[in-house]
Amino acid sequence: MYSNIKSIISLIVINFITINIGLGQCSAAFTTLVNTCDQTVTFTADSPVIGNTYTWDFGDGSAIAAGTSSSHTFPTVFGGNNDIYTVELTVIGSNCPSTGNSSSQNIMIDQVPDAAFTSTVTACSQDVTFTPTNPSTGYTYSWDF
Repeated sequence: MYSNIKSIISLIVINFITINIGLGQCSAAFTTLVNTCDQTVTFTADSPVIGNTYTWDFGDGSAIAAGTSSSHTFPTVFGGNNDIYTVELTVIGSNCPSTGNSSSQNIMIDQVPDAAFTSTVTACSQDVTFTPTNPSTGYTYSWDF
């Protein structure tokens, strides 16, 4: 009887398998939250995994940031058109492809109206003409004297 118990224990130990549920992910999906007042955008990895490395390229020439989330303030656009930046998240980890896994999103930064102007005085009549120096499309200008 003792030898049968020893065989059963050996069989259990030999066939023991460890399964790590929830590990081994390498998702580079992310969400954004835009603060339209100051052009700051907060980026957050959707499914962060402990042990993976997360890097953010904001597409505007600034330094690469690290972490599962990051906030970035894009350059202010005065007048003219909006700017579009391609932001890329790269995830590197033991369960990722050798080059990592990455995804990107286009972020549009709205223009900020430019309130600069020039003035021209007509010599004899003393009339003054005010002209915006870089009119922003989609905005209405009003003058208060």
